[in-house]
Amino acid sequence: MRLSGYIIEKYTNMSGAYTCNRLVKEAVLKGVDLRIVGVHDTEIDQTCDRQYVDERIISQGKELPRCDFVINRYKWGRVKDRINSLASRSYNSLDAFTIYINKYEQLKRLSSDAFLIPKFILG
Repeated sequence: MRLSGYIIEKYTNMSGAYTCNRLVKEAVLKGVDLRIVGVHDTEIDQTCDRQYVDERIISQGKELPRCDFVINRYKWGRVKDRINSLASRSYNSLDAFTIYINKYEQLKRLSSDAFLIPKFILG
């Protein structure tokens, strides 16, 4: 069975992106089906009557099937999370980035006796 994966990028057509195209080229040489999927070229089909976990992810007019892995190169928005949910394994983990952009998660990790955190900030 052939491995399949997605590189999550800003756009599907990353013609000037050396790294993405090189990864795809090397994958083909190894017999891996690797595709670049752009979050700005992808939509979540919310017209279906299914739950969140079963929503269809449409890229370039076709539904994205499940895959073995994703490589995260774009980190903003909900679409990249949904593409990640299609994969068995995710490379370039989003955990640290999610904490970095989420003030609540940062404060939650700082909660200890060693840090004094004000309850309110008056501007």
